[in-house]
Amino acid sequence: MSEEEKGDEKEPKKNDEEESKDEEDEEEDRKKRLEKGDYMIQVHVIEARDLKPRDFGDTSDPVAEVSVMAKKKSTQIHKESLTVMFDERLSFEFRNLEPEELNQGKATIEVFDANVIRKNVLIGSFEFDLTQVYYKKHHELYKQWVALTDVTGDNEGVQGYLQVTIVVLGPKDEQYIHPDSEEFDTSGSLLNVMMPPQVETDPHLLKVYIHQLDKLMIMDKLTKSSDPYVLVKFAGVENKTTTYKKKLDVHVHECVTIPVMEPLLGNTIILHVKDHDVAARDDIIGAFTFSYNKVKKNKMNNRWVHMYGAPSGKQKKLADKMNRAIKEGTTYRGSMLLGMEVEPDPNDEELQAECIKANWNKKDAPKIKQWVLQVDVYQGVEVGDGKGKFQIKMMIRDLKIKTDFAVCQKGACEWYEIMKLPDADSKDDTIDLRMPADPEQCPDVIFYLVEKKTGFDTSDNVISYLRFKWTDLLKKGFATPPAWYTFKSSDVLHKMGEEDFPGTILLGLRAGLKEDKPKYGVPVTARPFLNVDANEDPLEAIQRSNSNLGDEPSKSATASVSGSQDPLIPTRKRSQGRQPGKLGAAETMGQLQVTVVNAQNVPAMDRGGNSDPYVEVTVNGSTQKTSVQKDTLKPTWNETFTFNGISIHDSISMQLNDWNRFGKKNKIGKVDNIILMGLLQEAKGQLGVDFNYTKKFFVSEKFTNCTVTISISFDFDAKQAQQRREKKSTIGIFDKVTKEKSKSKSNGVAIMGRPYPRNYKMVVYVYQARNLAALDDSGFSDPYFEVTYCGKRAKSRTIKKTLNPQWMESVTLNVDVPQPAEYAPGIRCSCYDWDRFSGNDLIGRFFCPFSDVIEMMTERKPRWYHLYDMQGEEMEGKVYMAIEFIDANQKSEPIFKIDKTANPYYLHLLTIGVRNMKSALGVHKPQIVYTAPLAGSVEEIATDPSSNPSSKNANFLVIQKL
Repeated sequence: MSEEEKGDEKEPKKNDEEESKDEEDEEEDRKKRLEKGDYMIQVHVIEARDLKPRDFGDTSDPVAEVSVMAKKKSTQIHKESLTVMFDERLSFEFRNLEPEELNQGKATIEVFDANVIRKNVLIGSFEFDLTQVYYKKHHELYKQWVALTDVTGDNEGVQGYLQVTIVVLGPKDEQYIHPDSEEFDTSGSLLNVMMPPQVETDPHLLKVYIHQLDKLMIMDKLTKSSDPYVLVKFAGVENKTTTYKKKLDVHVHECVTIPVMEPLLGNTIILHVKDHDVAARDDIIGAFTFSYNKVKKNKMNNRWVHMYGAPSGKQKKLADKMNRAIKEGTTYRGSMLLGMEVEPDPNDEELQAECIKANWNKKDAPKIKQWVLQVDVYQGVEVGDGKGKFQIKMMIRDLKIKTDFAVCQKGACEWYEIMKLPDADSKDDTIDLRMPADPEQCPDVIFYLVEKKTGFDTSDNVISYLRFKWTDLLKKGFATPPAWYTFKSSDVLHKMGEEDFPGTILLGLRAGLKEDKPKYGVPVTARPFLNVDANEDPLEAIQRSNSNLGDEPSKSATASVSGSQDPLIPTRKRSQGRQPGKLGAAETMGQLQVTVVNAQNVPAMDRGGNSDPYVEVTVNGSTQKTSVQKDTLKPTWNETFTFNGISIHDSISMQLNDWNRFGKKNKIGKVDNIILMGLLQEAKGQLGVDFNYTKKFFVSEKFTNCTVTISISFDFDAKQAQQRREKKSTIGIFDKVTKEKSKSKSNGVAIMGRPYPRNYKMVVYVYQARNLAALDDSGFSDPYFEVTYCGKRAKSRTIKKTLNPQWMESVTLNVDVPQPAEYAPGIRCSCYDWDRFSGNDLIGRFFCPFSDVIEMMTERKPRWYHLYDMQGEEMEGKVYMAIEFIDANQKSEPIFKIDKTANPYYLHLLTIGVRNMKSALGVHKPQIVYTAPLAGSVEEIATDPSSNPSSKNANFLVIQKL
């Protein structure tokens, strides 16, 4: 057996499915290689030969017109010639181009016979697929001869030959410089001519079966309908279905055929669902792209595809890109049932573009299965401009489900609702959906953050959105815990200000087949806030390891559970508590005792350098006050207050004030939302078991070291439900609140649980930034850094006229971090350019994930973070920073420090020379210029110009110092 045969035996031949998979992977890799950014397409029209005459004297006046994605440029006109040396380069620049725009982009070269009075007459044309050019070596089609054909059909056969070079350069691509031997080689041969589809001898027929259009968007507001048809475009040929008047749901059953001659330079099949207009341009309802090679390899059986784009009535600029499936759409616009195949070797009668009736059998329809979706909506942070009323709305095709409106306070909203169908049973926690059995054919799930209309607004405002593919939701399964999701802003929905954020929402999302749904309700892991977790909080573990007390717990935070031998370490086993799913509403009730122990680091509020502090404690709408401690900054009260009819899900509010005899009290600080369930978890207790807990709280945003210590005692007692007093809701003039709605949040908390806030001091160390964008006319910016977390905000000082600021400072916030820590939201960080007479401009921003904070504190190392613009695109600038959280109950040293010590360093630059310098304008005397950000400004140093021994190979031989 030969070596070649042995090699064949070792590597078995791939089957069709494996080859198809390889092609799909290759195409995905190609899409990944395309980046959003600036693109330059250069078309070098070199020469034309053997052009067919269009004038009466058997001659022509040729001119080449190049069209690239709606931009057109032309060469000069050459009089009375059929062989022309054009030698003209036409360049097309496209800013901020989306990868899908390039994927759908075409370059068309048309050669006309120019006329002064009459319209130019087409001699022939050729069309290129831009992505096919981009994926070639050096991103170019070099000195390629193409055969021109008359696509109007007036003249058959080849109408001439044209030699061109096409270069497609994207972000970070550099144009390849060909050797002079290649560049000036004029012996181009017509043996390797790229033939257009119309003259090739290998015919194929692309068949697109359109069976149904379903739930289309209303495009004609007067008739509340649309006039839809489907347009198919491929290989320079367009064909369409019949237009259906005033229809939103149509059974089409038509076959659109496109004749194809291989080999092809293009691969993208484009389908547009359009609305026909008599007096205006037809509007696009939705668009799809498919791979011709994939369809040719494997027939596409009938399947559902879904259209997404801009909201109704929007068709221009960004909306147009969404409707063409270039940018991600925010809105469902309809569905289509279609199939596709490529028929080889059709006969001459079949090889034409036509629309014929397609056979249909119900057995060919995609199979349907019963799916379920579970959605828990907890809370949101960094919502809009931080005020107003907001709801979460979900859409699956035309199905709409929404929560109640919740009041936003300091950028935070709380819903605690389970999304259900309008007619669902009160105990049902799932949404039943009949959808295709193939998950790839199921529609996307879109969530919207909606602000309630105010004043003269006619409708609610959609602030932001978040879109999930059904396949992505299936990966989560039924046991996935909730997670924070940052919504996306879009100008087609709402024009956001630079200080507005689209919102970060805590959602529990679970999906799957109904037959796979757990029989015994929602798994414990899917609703973790109902469970009392005895595991140590990661922040607490870091603080403990950093504490001077070693492994000994701090005496400022103590806990005890009934039956424990040691007041610091609960010994009662977890099984002795009650399971949260089995606790009735009354069994979560009890009596609460709050003892206000003392306060420390109270600021001096009076002229004498002292204060008269007292504390107000509010639980379930009932407020009680301590006595006033006169002339002291370290008051001690040890006063106890009793509250009856309290739920373990209730919260405590505590406010520290300075008393005045004749004037209004001075508020020193306040802590809201001290949830009893959270204190139970910190105490390592169990539901249904009485517990005590003592804790110190940071209370002031202004006076960040001021603390108040309280001790609480909670005794579970179902009889306390009879003493429950519901606090009165604050109702606005235009609000309508029913008794059922007022209880919806408390019911949701009892079923879903809630993350509890834990009081920390957050210290943000802002060191420096690099390569910031220049937003002032001077070419610099006046940057400052701002951090926002859970409704609290702080910022650094402003450094004038620099793109590389060194702040070297820390900012402090007293915040309530949602617990457990793995469910804490990210930290919003922004960099602004300060302006004296106008609003400050956003330079860039980013979210620091809470997991990063844990890692930074563990590794004791700051990090660099890239800035992003409002659309989420990465910018060049970046910030060096660190964050740590400090618990008032832990005595530990700061993890990070600001070291302002400056050490002088010198940068020595040795410049030897340059070689093989080239320029389109020639090289005279090259010079090397170095630029470096030094001492808060930009320093520049340059060599002297040199042409020794020659301009293209200059030597400098100099050492310079910065």
